[in-house]
Amino acid sequence: IGPSFGYGTDAFTSGYLNPMDLADEFRARAQRCLKYAQAAPTIESQTHWLSMAQLWHNMAGYSDEQEARLTGAVPPTLLKAGDRQESDA
Repeated sequence: IGPSFGYGTDAFTSGYLNPMDLADEFRARAQRCLKYAQAAPTIESQTHWLSMAQLWHNMAGYSDEQEARLTGAVPPTLLKAGDRQESDA
């Protein structure tokens, strides 16, 4: 049995589908997969976890795009690094 992603208590089952919350959840899952890849005992396991991290990262980007489409905002993935820092300040 692999690592638990908490499917019983996550954004998918808690009753809300806010795209921004989902993007954050997807990024958190990608980070966990990267940690699992670092600890993986074989190259096959590392490859698996890196692939999963990429999938979750892509899902976060898609969620950002959907949020932007719904709100008319520019998705964070399209902002330049300097723009992100200024808007976060």
